Amino acid sequence: FNSAPGHQGTFDPDSPSILEQDAFGTFNPKTLTISLLQNADLSTWLHELGHFQLAVLADMASRPNAPQSVIDDMNTLLDWFKVKDLETWNAMSLEEQRASHEKFARSFEAYLFEGKAPTLDLEPVFARIKTFMMRVYKSVKDILSRAGASPTPEVRAVFDRLLAAE
Repeated sequence: FNSAPGHQGTFDPDSPSILEQDAFGTFNPKTLTISLLQNADLSTWLHELGHFQLAVLADMASRPNAPQSVIDDMNTLLDWFKVKDLETWNAMSLEEQRASHEKFARSFEAYLFEGKAPTLDLEPVFARIKTFMMRVYKSVKDILSRAGASPTPEVRAVFDRLLAAE
């Protein structure tokens, strides 16, 4: 998955030129690798981290004996993506998952931009991220317009759980 505003290229994890795509960063779901390119900044890393988190959550939810809370979080996201169930998600190609991945990653950026930490310990980190993001984007609306939708309260709760230890 690429992180470059307006980039509409295709993603091929087997392509030897994956790092030469017109992007600031890439995420390879096969290797769970984030690559930051020459013009990458914190927002690029946070965007790619969103892709990573979604891939890991889907993998964890797919495992036998997955904790119910992980399955519930993935189902919340699948409902938001309008995907029937985890079996359907896992059967989708990367290209078929792309719109949902981008929605998640951009909404994760917007969530961080708001600066509302899920725990007291994370408040200083969220404050620094918000300060940086305000330099990159004019408003959270800029991010959300790229995301295509605002995260629902249920999706925000999933983001909270992804970042806060229980």
